[in-house]
Amino acid sequence: MLNLTIDQNSIALIGALGMSALVLVSLILSAVVAGRSRRSLRELLQGLSDKSDLVLSELRSQAELIKRLESRTQARDSGANDSRSFDAAVRMARTGASTDQLTANSGLTKQEARLIARLHGPEKLRA
Repeated sequence: MLNLTIDQNSIALIGALGMSALVLVSLILSAVVAGRSRRSLRELLQGLSDKSDLVLSELRSQAELIKRLESRTQARDSGANDSRSFDAAVRMARTGASTDQLTANSGLTKQEARLIARLHGPEKLRA
């Protein structure tokens, strides 16, 4: 049989080496887990970035659609106002208003006012 004698310094050294080995293994495992977590986090962030790009693209297309609709609405509304202006100018021309009065009160151009006066004014102005 072997007779092994171990003094207290040897026991302390073995304990310290064992603890060092455990700390080293823990650090290695932590680094592996952190690497995986970083990769997972990168993948998650990339997915979020891709989805936010899609959302931004959709928002831009919706903004363009809204601008087109607003433009159409304004054009339609101004067309309705133009129609009312012409109607008012025709009524004024029938009562004998001058082209200057037509332009001042209905917002028509001089040429439009002359045409309205010629078409709808009293007979003596039509000639």
